[in-house]
Amino acid sequence: KTVVLFGQCDPLAERAIGYPEEIREVEGKADLSFVFVTDSHLSDNTEQTCNNIRRLDQKVGFDCIVHTGDLLNGNNPERVSRKNLREAINLFRNSIGTKAMYIARGNHDGWRDESYKGQTVCDIMVDEKWVEDTNFMDDAPNFHRVSNKPYFYVDFPEKKIRFVILSTNYQEHDVQNKVYKNYAGFCDDQIHWLGKEALVTKEDGWSILLFSHIPPLTEHQGLRPDGWRNPMSDRGGADVVALINACKVGGEAVVKNETYGFSGRKTNILCWCFGHVHGDMLQEKETINFVGLASQTAYVPQLWDVPFGEFPSPRECGQVSEDCWDSVFVCLQERKIYFFRFGAGNNRVVSF
Repeated sequence: KTVVLFGQCDPLAERAIGYPEEIREVEGKADLSFVFVTDSHLSDNTEQTCNNIRRLDQKVGFDCIVHTGDLLNGNNPERVSRKNLREAINLFRNSIGTKAMYIARGNHDGWRDESYKGQTVCDIMVDEKWVEDTNFMDDAPNFHRVSNKPYFYVDFPEKKIRFVILSTNYQEHDVQNKVYKNYAGFCDDQIHWLGKEALVTKEDGWSILLFSHIPPLTEHQGLRPDGWRNPMSDRGGADVVALINACKVGGEAVVKNETYGFSGRKTNILCWCFGHVHGDMLQEKETINFVGLASQTAYVPQLWDVPFGEFPSPRECGQVSEDCWDSVFVCLQERKIYFFRFGAGNNRVVSF
């Protein structure tokens, strides 16, 4: 049977999916609702996850799905990888009535090529091809994407809510000489776009939610057992956070010797949702609420020896804990966002 679990992972708490009272109480007062999922990695349980989403969508009617990246695992050839990406996207899109889905590109949403300077290069990403494979988003109402770039924003004008989806990887790609380098961070063009367009609203009272695959600050991931440390803060993460905080108060920020002003318009920054770390996180850093979600795939450790944050253990294949995603309800008047967990993990509430 299809089951849903709220709260602490406990097989005794299983029950058939329906319209649980926890959601019923919140859904009626929510301004916006969406599915939050991340790190599928070609998981064998994606079809079951989408079946669960579909069952709940029939009751709730979600506005959209937001996937914060790593639908793929980055180590298959290009044609297979791009085919797998399109198939995974279609599974998720067809699980809700609106078919609206917004995707932050993950660091493993690429492919493998053995012809690069005598070495096997994995996780190859090309902006133009990513846009080609996700161009269905361009047809969404009030969707704004810079040409051939993996970052964008979408507005819900009747609610004065904006989703800003950022890319946390950029590349140096020399096709002719077969040289490829992939960096975790925010490129200068994206930072400029964020300060001049994505965070700029025409009037007061707008609310913004941000999404990315990798969290923007180094301390979100701490120190890995092998000594590696995420360089995000030094690669544009601190600049992005400075822009967001200036936007919140209607002030100014100087980033890379350029001044970005927000004309006295105060904007509600509700939270920043991310994946990548394969564990749950809920932190306030630099006055921003950061919400990390554990991986949808249950086969962990897949990439991390020790997931960062709180790992919702156990993940048992064929059991309710195999699933892991959130149904999210934004309640502006209440100044709260409710994250209801399906599968392994806990419900969470963010106040802004």
